[in-house]
Amino acid sequence: MLCNSLLLSLLCFSVAVHAQNGTWTWMNGSNFVNGVAVWGTQGLPAPGNTPPALYETANWTDEQGNFWIFGGIEGNTFDYHNGLWRFEPATNNWTWMNGPQTPSAGVYGTQGVPSTTNYPGARGFGAATWTDNNGHLWLFGGRGIDANGFDGVLGDLWRYTIATNEWTWMKGPNTLNATGVFGTQGVAAPGNLPPPRDETNATWERNSNELWLFGGTSYFDDMWKYDIATNNWTWMSGNNLPTVQTVWGAQQIPSATNTPGSRAVYSHWTDRYGNFWLWGGMSLASGTFDYLNDMWKYDPVTLQWTWMAGTNLLNQPAEFFATCNFGTEAPASNFEGRACWTDACGNFWQLGGFANMSTVPSQNAFWMFNPSTLQFNWIDGSLLVNQPSSYGTLQVPSTGSQPGGNAGSVGFTSLNGDFWLFGGYTNLSLSSISNTLWRYQRSASCPEQNGGPVIELNVFTPNGDGINDVFAFSTAATDGFELEIFSRWGNSLFRSNNPAQGWDGTFNSSAAEEGVYYWRLLTADCFGNPEVKTGFVTLMR
Repeated sequence: MLCNSLLLSLLCFSVAVHAQNGTWTWMNGSNFVNGVAVWGTQGLPAPGNTPPALYETANWTDEQGNFWIFGGIEGNTFDYHNGLWRFEPATNNWTWMNGPQTPSAGVYGTQGVPSTTNYPGARGFGAATWTDNNGHLWLFGGRGIDANGFDGVLGDLWRYTIATNEWTWMKGPNTLNATGVFGTQGVAAPGNLPPPRDETNATWERNSNELWLFGGTSYFDDMWKYDIATNNWTWMSGNNLPTVQTVWGAQQIPSATNTPGSRAVYSHWTDRYGNFWLWGGMSLASGTFDYLNDMWKYDPVTLQWTWMAGTNLLNQPAEFFATCNFGTEAPASNFEGRACWTDACGNFWQLGGFANMSTVPSQNAFWMFNPSTLQFNWIDGSLLVNQPSSYGTLQVPSTGSQPGGNAGSVGFTSLNGDFWLFGGYTNLSLSSISNTLWRYQRSASCPEQNGGPVIELNVFTPNGDGINDVFAFSTAATDGFELEIFSRWGNSLFRSNNPAQGWDGTFNSSAAEEGVYYWRLLTADCFGNPEVKTGFVTLMR
């Protein structure tokens, strides 16, 4: 995306085939399945508190770096869960924050009016979630209990305000299995409502007040946008008829006719340029449960999908070669892989999910995807399904520790960049669910974070037309940042300690002549380590 400056992304490569993988640590919860809750006192953290074993819980990370979960399927009863929980990585403590201890119908109150007595009905099976720029937690749909105590698919939208510990029913029906109202595509209206849905967490935030939603077992391929300021939904793209077949089109070529089709999908990310990405899921278009491993990008400006990587074949096995090595590797077709993260380099990470076979075996393969090179990297985990966990000692990092096969787990990223994993189905049986909380600390050598920049454009044109007028590394780390430009004779022409301030092609207030210039960049890698990068840029007017 080009605006009035040349933006160069700092992207990470992997060249190490047998590098040291990162380290897993069992941080909290049980090392056996179907653990029961220890509620403690509502609002008070304590070392002994713990949620029950939960499958397909809803999850968020707040602005302070705390982790939140709501609902899910309890392992000890297989009932829906009603509790809202907060985990503080700094203290390693859980807190029961809101909601009853037994499965309950929703208390909706008055739409748009917060109340300490409101809460969503108990639910699980893929409720959609967002965290907005004001720190509020948002929840939509899932399968659970409505206001009348009936069990089904929901289409209600809720907001939770952390400061006041209050839920607000914002939009949608308080009864189950309602009919969606599409309205006119691209036109917001108070009466618009997405059809109720579960089995999706393909959600994204944009422009500080927009919540975007795709897919699920509504059997549509519809993309929706919710505007927080106006409290209106807009049907943005896709079809308003069910069971839509996937149209892949040509790989890496966007098209208005491309569509992922009707699918339930969990793995999702946002790249550095604000594009939405999703991966895999379960196709619902053919009437059978087919699993996918295709990677898609959605441009929220052009409203077009692009098939970027992976295959357009169903139920594909994984291709493993060596860990920590980019190449032709590819994950297996996958469903319920909600545990996904984005690192400081902009790479996408994903762990677990059900594999492509009819017996839905769980995986513990850990993958990284580079959205610039469109390559997958097998980081850790097993080539085999249904692997047991290796817990080690509680809160003691060990290279031998590792979560086993899991699906319906959730992922969080702490403020220091560590990845965390909670709960989900385990490999023992479909009624075996975990409340284990894991931490993953990445290794600087897996993949190797040598950080050499991929220069997407190495020509800039400072002619005042508002296009490519500035040469800048606006996505570089700010700590220790210094960009310096040199002439062909080695004279320093420009120096900046601010990533937002690039070179405008002048020297001593006069236009520099056209030609090739040498640049040197002092910055930090994805782990905060100092590094030096160099290269050449061509100035043309």
